[in-house]
Amino acid sequence: MAKPSGRPIRRRAAAFRTELYLDRAVGTRPANPMPDDVEQLLADHGLVDEYSDRPRCQRNDYLGWINRAKQPATRQKRIEQMLDELRVGGVYMNMEHAPSKRL
Repeated sequence: MAKPSGRPIRRRAAAFRTELYLDRAVGTRPANPMPDDVEQLLADHGLVDEYSDRPRCQRNDYLGWINRAKQPATRQKRIEQMLDELRVGGVYMNMEHAPSKRL
């Protein structure tokens, strides 16, 4: 087995239509798709850079968490929490996240 280089290796799994990444920090995990409405909300709120600055594993976790919501109200609440955390900085999934803290 090849040793991870820290650089992502992307491969398309045609049967599952997911991308897999091999990275020291993340391991091999399926990438959650970015819903069109979430992408638009990030742009509308001016939070694209804040989202992009987060580690890939956090971006993937946010999307998976949002996509797993069974009820529309739950999904909306999760989207709003993500937007609030990106806007404020220093918070990730209701936990302190010092690297994203605004100065």
